[in-house]
Amino acid sequence: MAKSFYDTAQPASFLKADPIYFIQKNNAEIVELPNSKKKLIAAFPDKKDAINQYFKDNKGDFSNKADLQKLAAIL
Repeated sequence: MAKSFYDTAQPASFLKADPIYFIQKNNAEIVELPNSKKKLIAAFPDKKDAINQYFKDNKGDFSNKADLQKLAAIL
């Protein structure tokens, strides 16, 4: 949108934002799913061994929907 009559009009531009995922803990608390292994272990310290084993067996891509579903299953 032009700011004045002398400016040329430009179409609106939109930026695609990275998705943010949330997960519900056992005590019904909903938290943002961290996007790194280190932050994930800090958020779920009781599942440290399961998280380490998951990343040892899988690549653990945080942008892949199937990998996120596998990760959520162990949490």
